[in-house]
Amino acid sequence: MNSCPTCETTHIAGRARWVRPCSFVRDMHEFAITQSILQIATDEAERAGASRLKLIRLKVGAMSQVVPSAVQYYLDILTSGTMAEGVQLETIPVPVGATCTQCNHFFLVEDYDLTCPRCGGTGKITQGRELSVESLEVET
Repeated sequence: MNSCPTCETTHIAGRARWVRPCSFVRDMHEFAITQSILQIATDEAERAGASRLKLIRLKVGAMSQVVPSAVQYYLDILTSGTMAEGVQLETIPVPVGATCTQCNHFFLVEDYDLTCPRCGGTGKITQGRELSVESLEVET
């Protein structure tokens, strides 16, 4: 059983229902995402003939609204007694980037400003929404 990183209470899971939920566990957004990440990772690990999943490297866009500490918290719960028990999460942050619709220049977005620094045109967000399993570390 794991202690919640928000309130330090031990929550008891049972079919996605929680006893004494704090704000951290009331938002089940990361729970569902973590289930999908874990399914992808274990499928790939099994396909590679792995006996243990040690690390999941995850690309996380700044606009993905995913909290890495919440994903690790749910990984700790979901992997108990599986080949992925004790798996660690490593995140690769992806900043928000945009491409100018006029001059096609790519630039990083700062302070929600989509103005192209090259020509003053308007940028369209082309980076920062990512959420993908980049790689895995396993034992065979």
